[in-house]
Amino acid sequence: MAIGLRERVATPTLEKVIFSILDGSFCQDYINELIALETSGKSRADNLNRTIRRMTINNKLLDVIKEHEEEFKAYSKTGANRCIIYVALFCCSYELFYDLISLLGKYFHVQEEISTELVKSKLCQKYGNGENVSRGICCALGMLVDAGLITRTQVGVYQANKQTNISDFARWMYKKAFLLNNPNYTEVDDVESNSFFEFTE
Repeated sequence: MAIGLRERVATPTLEKVIFSILDGSFCQDYINELIALETSGKSRADNLNRTIRRMTINNKLLDVIKEHEEEFKAYSKTGANRCIIYVALFCCSYELFYDLISLLGKYFHVQEEISTELVKSKLCQKYGNGENVSRGICCALGMLVDAGLITRTQVGVYQANKQTNISDFARWMYKKAFLLNNPNYTEVDDVESNSFFEFTE
């Protein structure tokens, strides 16, 4: 099963692109400018471009963000709300993020630290053992660290960052991400016992 994620994208970069979409200034040239700040290699630039577009202009949550633009702008700037909202965006662009967070939540429920090797061994059962799978998992872990959902305590070892004082809007966005990955559930279902919600309080 293809992962599709080949490059890590910083949360501030995604924020800039989403805000450009909301204010009507979005264009490919702007993405190219942001990419040029991160790399000069054509192959990596192409991968970054695909990832940025998939996480922003092609994100399944984009219509929700547009419909609730003021709330998004108000709650996506700092702290736990920012973390939860952007992690929701990650999960609605690549299934890998949903699977990764659900897996991390399951293990963090019973232990304080999780290794990269454990994560890879479990996710490779679904996605296979190729080099691109390993690369994608490492990119996803790095983006979750960048967003603030987990902390790298040492090379290859992670701890959870419980997110507290989350706004109703951020919590709703996070639940939306769960529902988009689980179409058999609806808004009225009680799903917060699922391991995906281990990081929210």
